[in-house]
Amino acid sequence: MIAENPDPPHHPHSSLNALLHNLPDAVIAVDGAFKTLYWNPAAETLFGVSVADAHSRLQSDLYDMIWPDPDERQRAIDCLLSVGSWRGESNIVRHDGTAVRVEANVSVLRDDYGNSLGVVASIRDIGPRTAAEQRTLKAEAEFQALLESGIVAVARSTETRFLYVNDYFCSMLGYSREELLEGGIDWQTLSLKKNLASLNANMAKLRTVGRVMPFAKEYCRKDGSIASVILCGYATCQEPLEFITFLLDDSERKEIEQRSLVAEAQFRALVDSNIIGIVQSNESGFISVNDYFCRILGYSREELLSGTIDWRALTLDNGIDVLEERMAQLRTDGCVMPFDKVYRCKDGSLASVLLSAIATRRDPLEWISVVQDLSERKKVFDALLESEERYRTVIESVAEGITVLDAQGNFVSANASAELLLGLKLDQLKQHPGGDQFWRGLREDGSPLPSDEFPGILAIRTGRPQYGTVIGVRQPGGTIVWLQVNARPLHDPATGRLIGSVSSYFDISDRKMAEQRLRDRAAREAFINRINEAIRATFDPVAIQYSVANLLGELLKLDRCFYIQYDEANDLIFRAPDFHRPDLRSIQGFDRYSDAFRGRDQMFSTGTAVIADVEASDLPDDMKVSLCKLDERSLIAVPFYDRGGYAAALVCAMAEPREWTHEEIHLVEQAATMTHSAVLAANVVKRDTAIANQLQDALRPAIPQRIAGLTLASFYRPALEEAQVGGDFVDVFPAGDGSVYLVVGDVSGKGLAAASQVATIRNMLRFALLSDKSMTAALGKLNAIVAGHDQINGFVTLFTARYDAQTRTLSYVNCGHEAGLHVTSATGESQALPPTGTVLGAFPEASFGVETRQLSEGDLLVVFTDGFTEAGHAPSELLTGEGMARLVAAAHPVTEPQRLVDLLMSAVDAHTNGVVRDDQCVLVAMA
Repeated sequence: MIAENPDPPHHPHSSLNALLHNLPDAVIAVDGAFKTLYWNPAAETLFGVSVADAHSRLQSDLYDMIWPDPDERQRAIDCLLSVGSWRGESNIVRHDGTAVRVEANVSVLRDDYGNSLGVVASIRDIGPRTAAEQRTLKAEAEFQALLESGIVAVARSTETRFLYVNDYFCSMLGYSREELLEGGIDWQTLSLKKNLASLNANMAKLRTVGRVMPFAKEYCRKDGSIASVILCGYATCQEPLEFITFLLDDSERKEIEQRSLVAEAQFRALVDSNIIGIVQSNESGFISVNDYFCRILGYSREELLSGTIDWRALTLDNGIDVLEERMAQLRTDGCVMPFDKVYRCKDGSLASVLLSAIATRRDPLEWISVVQDLSERKKVFDALLESEERYRTVIESVAEGITVLDAQGNFVSANASAELLLGLKLDQLKQHPGGDQFWRGLREDGSPLPSDEFPGILAIRTGRPQYGTVIGVRQPGGTIVWLQVNARPLHDPATGRLIGSVSSYFDISDRKMAEQRLRDRAAREAFINRINEAIRATFDPVAIQYSVANLLGELLKLDRCFYIQYDEANDLIFRAPDFHRPDLRSIQGFDRYSDAFRGRDQMFSTGTAVIADVEASDLPDDMKVSLCKLDERSLIAVPFYDRGGYAAALVCAMAEPREWTHEEIHLVEQAATMTHSAVLAANVVKRDTAIANQLQDALRPAIPQRIAGLTLASFYRPALEEAQVGGDFVDVFPAGDGSVYLVVGDVSGKGLAAASQVATIRNMLRFALLSDKSMTAALGKLNAIVAGHDQINGFVTLFTARYDAQTRTLSYVNCGHEAGLHVTSATGESQALPPTGTVLGAFPEASFGVETRQLSEGDLLVVFTDGFTEAGHAPSELLTGEGMARLVAAAHPVTEPQRLVDLLMSAVDAHTNGVVRDDQCVLVAMA
């Protein structure tokens, strides 16, 4: 039992009391009657209760002090009664009411018979230790978040397998996490054969030294490619060996290193090739010079190295101060960037040079200078100087930007890459939280990004990682940098409380620009295609002009767009229907050329006129007023010329000033050229169509519906859409004796060329038939004239028939034409009316026979050209004469010739899908 008072100096317990008295831990003892026997100074300090006060307290008071919580107190007392001791942590309440976290060891004291003599307790303040443990847990959580943020590859492993890998390590080597952790892959599997010896040496170093400093190494990826990395390792257990490895992707540095080696080799070759001056110097004079430098200044190598000439002697008086500044810069900075300088040559002339220098030694100062003769300047090489910090941290060494925000969204840290990408230093970033409107972020579609949707802020707000977010950040200078951002929330490991977020930034501006260029190109191509479709859709010049004006107006968001045509000879200009803003009036119509054209020579002096603000231009004042009245304050006008004068122009205009981009100007010029060409082509088609219509009226006289006891119907369709006539024709005219001639012909050729010969044949045929009552004689004479005197180019097929209504007799001569059809009304059967002679105009001596048929009431005569028999997509699909006979039979019975014509045309179009390859002409006569 511990005595209440100290023992005499030589008492066996005196040393024990002294030890307890000086212990840093509180020591308390009570006897079986609950009286306090011992209360050391540490207990006074911990509980705030003096020894005297403690002696008056009962054992129950002691329990209340050690275990303020009733439940915890009862568990401890039960443990003392059953086990005889209790050890654990508790939150005690001091005399002043403050709480302290303690670790207590309480034991029951017993005599030799097992009777309880009292209780002794040792109590230690562990508040500082607990705080330190919490800080350690927080640091470990932040470190773990850093490892998982994907900014450096991390692996924990043994010699034979991986125990942990992060995502960046997996992506670097191309394996999944499962593949790496399942045990089939280790460091030897990933290492190249040439690196195995180095691997074993580093493993040995980890066992002995416990770490491996950063070094370069190559690993084999899953796809067989090589990954160059910077690697370092730390042993966490040396027997058996376990270690953590940090890797940085070094592929980009290796590439730069290779370029540096190439550049160094090129520089050495450049020095040796004597195309620039290379000089090594100190403050006293030249140490070495090459031949090219000697040639620049006109001195020999011996003269320059003699020690009597230095840079100052070669420098003009007004350049001495600059030289001294450069020497001082060499001492402090170690280099002098290229600058222009003039030196005095040996012969007194002056040499302008481009000079740069780098210090090879600071004390005493020595340097190497590169001198290029500007009079013969040629760009020899570009040198890229890259300085790398020797002792950079892992975060500072990566190219990606890394930032950390606190729970309120304020910047806590940022690496150099982040400062560059965001355009601000860390102290400036701290002035603008991640969600500050200062950033004016953009979504990918160009719309504003709300401040609370920034990835780092969103990770804090939602507590979830944000991956692959693309945002645009407007730097202070106005430049928009497009970034791909990953962000992860940070939590306090002890409490789980959110304490901020860490974000990584990748610059994807080049990719975004390339994507935008592709979209712009696709939009331009789509627009040009729309113009092509518009100008191909019609041969109406005005419709073409209006379509293009509307397309340009909508695309460029114009206030007005129109096509204008100039007619100087008639003193007129014509503005086609214009595209205009809804609140603006149309300016379509005619004006006087002389009134509206003043100043156009000046406006079109360099071709396309591009004016950002008419009022600020140097155009004549009256023209400025005129243009502004037409809402043309800003414009692009593309002129076209004909016979030395203005023919037309395409005008895009705005009612307010506007700066036009190069792409807009190029697009308008391209659209204008296409429009003008289409308008010219449409005018030609319009002119030819007018001619064709006149020929149509002349060459296709109206066929009577009834004549000489016959009911008639006919159809004609040319092969060429732009022409209304061709080489096929129908003619019906009276013979003069009550009978009537029916003619169907086909002149070889198409379009206007064939139609021009139809008039010749038709008129000559009428004259021959009306002059000679015998059809064979008339056609024989006509053939002799046509063939013998080259009246036409090519030949003619003719089906010529004469019908006598009194006797209902049909006589016909078929000159190489398609066989006509005689269709009986009773049965619908067809009899062919084959050729009775050769084609007209081929053989001068040809003769022609005549055949007759007797028609009954309702019988049909169907005569057609080869545009029907040769209709079809392939030779095996041609309709032929038999096919026409089948179509006629399928239509039986018919009571009106026009009905049969309509049925035949529908069937033929269905057979060909509406594709016309030759002129088509048919005549149906019903008796």
